Amino acid sequence: MAREIENIVGNSLLNSIQDSEVFPIWMVKFGFDSGNLNLWSGLGPITYNGDDYTGTGSLGSVEPAEESSDIKATGARFTITGLDSSIISTALTEDYQNRTVTLFYTNLDTNMNQIGTTAITSFVGRLDTMTIREEGETATISVTAENRLVDFEKPRESRYTREDQRARYPGDIMFDFGGGQADEDISWGIK
Repeated sequence: MAREIENIVGNSLLNSIQDSEVFPIWMVKFGFDSGNLNLWSGLGPITYNGDDYTGTGSLGSVEPAEESSDIKATGARFTITGLDSSIISTALTEDYQNRTVTLFYTNLDTNMNQIGTTAITSFVGRLDTMTIREEGETATISVTAENRLVDFEKPRESRYTREDQRARYPGDIMFDFGGGQADEDISWGIK
C-alpha cells in the first residue's frame, strides 16, 4: 500500500506527511478572461509553480466533490467571505461560466516552503453558478463548479450531411456526391 501511495504522491510529499511539523494547505486557481485568481487556505502571499497565490485564511472554504466508487460527475463549491464591495463589482461583470477551476493540495514546512516539487491536483472543473450575498460593507461569494466528466453526459449531435462534415473538416467534399446516388440504377452481375 505504501508503494502505491508513493507512486501517486511522490516520495517527498509522503515523507512530509510523516514529519512532526507539517502544514497542509489548499490552493485554488480560477481561470478568468481578465487573468487568473489564485487563492490559498493560509495567510499572506505564496508562490507555487510561478504563480502568486493570495491567502484567504479562514475567509475561504471548499466543499469538496463527493467521493464515490461509481464513475460520475461530481462538483464542488468554493466560498469566499469578507470581500470588499469593490471586488463584488468585478465579480458581477466578469464572465465566469465554463471557466476552468483547479484545486491543489500540498504541504508546507515551518518556513512556509513547499515540501516536494509538485502539488496534488484534487479537482479540475468548470465554474457553473455564482451566488453573491452582501452583508453591509463586505460580501460573500459562493461559486459552484462542475467536474470535467459532465461532458460525457451531454449528448453529441451530429448529422451525416454536407454542412456538418464541412464544419468539422473544411474542404471535404465527400457528402457532395451522396444526393445523386440515391436514384442511380446499378446493375450487379450483368455484362
